[in-house]
Amino acid sequence: MACAPALSALAPLGWSLVGAGLAAASDPGLLLPGGTLAAMGWSLAWAAAWAGCALVAAVPAAWWLAWQAPRRAAWVACLIAGPALVPGYVVLAGLRVGRAPGWWLGDALEGGPGWLSVWADRALAGLAQAVWLWPVMTLLLWPVLAGVTGEAVDAARSLGAGPARIMRLALGQARRGVAAVWLAGALVGLGSAVPAHLSGAPTLAARLWSELALRPSAEVWAGAWPVLLVAVAGAAWAAGLVWTSDGRGWQAGAPPRQWRAPGARSAALLGLGLPAAVWVGVLALMAVGVGRWAWLAGFVREHGGAAGQSGALALGVGVV
Repeated sequence: MACAPALSALAPLGWSLVGAGLAAASDPGLLLPGGTLAAMGWSLAWAAAWAGCALVAAVPAAWWLAWQAPRRAAWVACLIAGPALVPGYVVLAGLRVGRAPGWWLGDALEGGPGWLSVWADRALAGLAQAVWLWPVMTLLLWPVLAGVTGEAVDAARSLGAGPARIMRLALGQARRGVAAVWLAGALVGLGSAVPAHLSGAPTLAARLWSELALRPSAEVWAGAWPVLLVAVAGAAWAAGLVWTSDGRGWQAGAPPRQWRAPGARSAALLGLGLPAAVWVGVLALMAVGVGRWAWLAGFVREHGGAAGQSGALALGVGVV
């Protein structure tokens, strides 16, 4: 049972995996071309960094949700989950509009040294990935912080601890769950190809993405086994973690919390207001970049198939 999400993630790949296996059987060198291990190391480092940024941004929103009534928290969680339906490369496309020539950031980068533009593009890719991961990390971290006992919070409050101190204590008490959320977010970001490719990040997914235009797809897929192996192992681990969880904080018979979240207003402002403003800004930049509806129609014609496959994969994993 614990492997079901991993298997459902593999199912939509279908014949691509079969073709990759046949290509590797005829040419074993496709499995480990030069630089694969170094690129995989960069992939793990970038995914961990992106997930860490998203986790930090998700803490205030998850803390606020953990202290709300179940019905209210459920409605807010639905609103938080909405941005996760937007593909990550759309977020990057919106941010890159502000980096284009004619905008102050783009003009400043054009007049600066070459290395500054390279690292600015990588920073934008990391920001886009963190913005896209924020809803996912928030919803994963919410039940973790909801499981923190009220006695620990009351004890800290009685000692005069402020809201920030209480939040840090809660994160320390739930450190195993927080670490699991961080690893889950890193797994999600591990296979991110388009942001890494557009920013020139030396990840394995970006390299494979660029090679799809140069070689048969089956040969390229044969070299993707390190990412696929880590993703399947991580999916099985995450499913097993959920399967063995005691469900603390979600028990139906648990008494409702009778206290208010420490720093509720600040948590709501930082955790919900700031990300909402960022998302509105990203979508506004995207609208400015699109300019007219004809561009959107062309995008659907060129990339509609890939978007449909992504939606089918997300739906399959979500149902399981």
